[in-house]
Amino acid sequence: WRLLPPEFPFGQLSHAEQRSLFFGHSRDWERPFRTRLASLASRHGGYECHNPPGHLLVIPDRWWHATENHGEVLAVGGRREGTGFERDAAAALADPGVWLQS
Repeated sequence: WRLLPPEFPFGQLSHAEQRSLFFGHSRDWERPFRTRLASLASRHGGYECHNPPGHLLVIPDRWWHATENHGEVLAVGGRREGTGFERDAAAALADPGVWLQS
């Protein structure tokens, strides 16, 4: 995952780089772009993380995100507004019936 804050300076990326970031595949990102994106992200509060199977990642409101999948994955996304999200997410994670069994 690459997480970028709402105030990330996308204007410092070329139009082609912005299109690649949002609509391209990460395997096509050239090394200079990866290096510049990582540098901008670290200066402006961005994160890069690995989310192992069975873990939940909560993305803050209005943050940008990009995924880079390695192998076959199943992702479930949703949007939840209002109070109680943390409680509901914790309850879902604790319920073994929520997860697929192999």
